Amino acid sequence: MNPIEELTISSLNKIHDNIWLGDYTKIQQIAEELINTPESSNFLKFGEKGIEIAKNIRKNASMHARKKEWIANNISNFFTQQDLLFDNYVIGLILNRVKEIVDQENNYTKNLEDIEYVDFKAHLKIFERSNYKFRIVDRHPKYETRAIFENKAKLLSNSELKNLAESLSSTYTSYTTQSSTILQLFSNDVFIEATIQPHIGWLRTVLRFGDQKNIEKISDKILEKFSSGEMEKKISTIN
Repeated sequence: MNPIEELTISSLNKIHDNIWLGDYTKIQQIAEELINTPESSNFLKFGEKGIEIAKNIRKNASMHARKKEWIANNISNFFTQQDLLFDNYVIGLILNRVKEIVDQENNYTKNLEDIEYVDFKAHLKIFERSNYKFRIVDRHPKYETRAIFENKAKLLSNSELKNLAESLSSTYTSYTTQSSTILQLFSNDVFIEATIQPHIGWLRTVLRFGDQKNIEKISDKILEKFSSGEMEKKISTIN
């Protein structure tokens, strides 16, 4: 795998995570950094060239009864004739789609600003910390916390899990799968289920009393515990 392929895949994974989180400023930043790399320029051209080839293939296929079969049998020849590797076309096509994010963002932001009564920044507030960031989705009395870790999450020992539970005045159960740690915390006033993967955390919390400020404190306590160190190899296979 060449460097631009690795960078593209890594960037797409980060974009995916930040879409889930709702950090659209970060998505824009990742997209701009990707398409502004020197290597991206040629691949953007490959993508544009491939789009034209694809149009030509569809045009020729329309003259045949079994269009899909004809395309399958002839697509490689079209790309070979135009001296374009199909893999380069795919990467270029992806980069062109990412470029559309950057090109459309200014218009999108301006349109949102024109809608004065909608406070999107408040609705999608991101809590930034040194080792992680998170957003709280309010479905009172249920709350969902979505988090992204700056580095890989830490695998906590039983004693550390016990200390965490005690700090939240709760009892706990936990188990580890190949890709995550599942932690459940119980008390008379709160139920929390936390799913921790190497790069993301997902908390579902039900409160008997309190509001989003309580959820922010609970989220910080849990995420801070997991936010330093690295998970064991059997977990770190998920990026």
